[in-house]
Amino acid sequence: MNKKIRQNLFPVLAALIWGTAFVAQSVGSEYVPPLTFGAIRCSMAFAALALGLWIVRVVQKKKAPEKVEPLASSPKDLVLGGICCGVALAMASFLQQSGISGGTSAGKAGFITALYIVLVPILGLFLRKKVTIAVWISVVLAAVGLYFLCMNEALTIEKNDLMVMLCSVAFAVHILVIDHFTQRVNGVALSTVQFAVAAIVSGIGAALTETPTLAGITECIWPLLYVGIMSGGVGYTLQILAQKDANPTVVSLLLSLESVFSVLAGALILHDRLTGRELLGCALMLLAVVLAQLPARGKVAEAAKNKVHITRSKSGIVVKGIDDMAVRFSRCCNPVPGDEIVGFITRGRGMSIHRTDCVNIIHLSEAERARLIPAEWEKPEEGTDTGSYLAEIKMYANDRQGLLMDMSKVFTEMNIDVKSMNVRTSKQGTATIEAGFIVRGREELGKVIGKLRQIVGVLDIERAVG
Repeated sequence: MNKKIRQNLFPVLAALIWGTAFVAQSVGSEYVPPLTFGAIRCSMAFAALALGLWIVRVVQKKKAPEKVEPLASSPKDLVLGGICCGVALAMASFLQQSGISGGTSAGKAGFITALYIVLVPILGLFLRKKVTIAVWISVVLAAVGLYFLCMNEALTIEKNDLMVMLCSVAFAVHILVIDHFTQRVNGVALSTVQFAVAAIVSGIGAALTETPTLAGITECIWPLLYVGIMSGGVGYTLQILAQKDANPTVVSLLLSLESVFSVLAGALILHDRLTGRELLGCALMLLAVVLAQLPARGKVAEAAKNKVHITRSKSGIVVKGIDDMAVRFSRCCNPVPGDEIVGFITRGRGMSIHRTDCVNIIHLSEAERARLIPAEWEKPEEGTDTGSYLAEIKMYANDRQGLLMDMSKVFTEMNIDVKSMNVRTSKQGTATIEAGFIVRGREELGKVIGKLRQIVGVLDIERAVG
């Protein structure tokens, strides 16, 4: 599929699925209590994501074993992150469904929930993150929008609308928690575990406080399937695919259409009608959401003004945008020819070249992203050597006698120069082996990893990603 079509169509489809999910939630609220609804919904989302994750990893291991990465730097990070994110998600889902059950329309709930986009940078103040003027303007617009959307003539807020507002706060906290843990774990794996935890938390709450009926669950099985599989599984997958190699600002703006689709779906399917006052509030909320995401685009445009030169380094790197600057390879991710790369302008040490999947690049702040420069590998002339590059891997295996001998045999047969090797064993009988060796590029690295995977007892192999 054409990259531009994928980057623009997929986020719109995701927004459409998420927006129409508010209608399914509204229908489901008539038959199933909030916590029960959340437990079933999250269980279905967990099943869909777990199946998708398993299929993707099986296919990757067969086609490109060098691209397969572990789900987490350690199981503890994945479990702790899943618990924290799952509890936050369960709380947000409960508040949202309670508000919808109390009478908040699908369209109204969509716009109030979208407030989390504005709240995230504000809550970031507690993490010592800077907030731009545009975000503060967005806060004012959102406050005015909420006034028109939720305040009645008596200047009071309905309890159900307040529940959805609190839901947006919970979702903002949820995103910040995810941002913290995705530095150490696979994003899809984290989402899978969080849905499992959210299902358990919601299920316990439902068992203690609610009395759902099988007839009610059966009556709204289709809305449950839609919000569980489509919203949780398909929608999330579309978002991941859309963000690959895309401008995150553009993707975020397209995903913001979720609130617009919730109003349209509510009007077309449920025949909900918003008053002129509420529509004005929706317009101001949408403007606030869009404005809160625009600063990144301005910084990218400002950085792009200097991207006019093309510099070829002695290391075989083509750097666009900077002239006469020292270029070096980062030690955190050790890129090799064939990897997708990007340049980062350091303070006083020239430019460092990173892989685009390096966690240090993925989690740069907005200000630091302005120092990123496009880079690519220079195509070598036919018959010339591409050079030698250090690659580092981490291998997990069952600890046994002869394991290192088998590894050494692979390196010797493939004429690989090993530069370092570190072995750690656990009481559970597993070994973690970190190895650094010289390769000519990604293709050769893939062959080495493929041979190592064939060793008896090998559980998984990952490349260093920062």
